Amino acid sequence: MISLSKIEEILEAVWVAEEKGEFTVEAVRRLCPDPISDEEMTKLEEEGYVHLDNGRVSFSAKGKALARGVIRRHRLTECLLT
Repeated sequence: MISLSKIEEILEAVWVAEEKGEFTVEAVRRLCPDPISDEEMTKLEEEGYVHLDNGRVSFSAKGKALARGVIRRHRLTECLLT
């Protein structure tokens, strides 16, 4: 089982990758501060957060909704601290 904090971390990396126009699992791995295993990516797909297809990753509606909240919290925190 993946912790909620790890799920949020990976979804944030997917979000940032999409903003950069990169839709690969490799891009997500590069942008995530902690290593991501194949099993973790598969688990995210099984739990309905992302879709995986030949090394490409995209959000499901459930994953995008959670990621939007994570990004919003993190960016708001950055604004308040700068």
